[in-house]
Amino acid sequence: MKFAALSTATASAIEAQGHEVSFVGSGADTKAIGEQFVHTVGDKSVLFPIAKDAVRSVQKAFAIDSPIYDLVVYSTEIRPRKTPYADVVVFTSPSNVKGYLSARKWQEDQKAIAIGKTTQQALTQQGIQASISWGYSELALADTVLNYFHH
Repeated sequence: MKFAALSTATASAIEAQGHEVSFVGSGADTKAIGEQFVHTVGDKSVLFPIAKDAVRSVQKAFAIDSPIYDLVVYSTEIRPRKTPYADVVVFTSPSNVKGYLSARKWQEDQKAIAIGKTTQQALTQQGIQASISWGYSELALADTVLNYFHH
């Protein structure tokens, strides 16, 4: 059995559990990461632990008859909370977008930053323009936020 990760943060979590990671995606484009992963995997079977409402971006890169399996291991629950105003809001998933907007109306003077294209698309569907980080890591998000404030 081999392990793969969408990002360095996920790879670190896997390694912290004592496992070696054979593939680590890079960048913020899950479609491109999926294509890289398909090339690496070849015709081997792949198990994807996923959320109940997962977008399945990486899986879409595989051919229809590929031996891939989804295993739902968690679901996301939106819990509206009193949310303070922030000049910059960082979104790490489409469910973050749903949760935030269920608790607070978006203000025109706010800036949105998304961790990937799927999250950016969820914001676009809500009429919110968002910058996208260059990768799926805390470093990429922090760099994108700092660049916003420096420009």
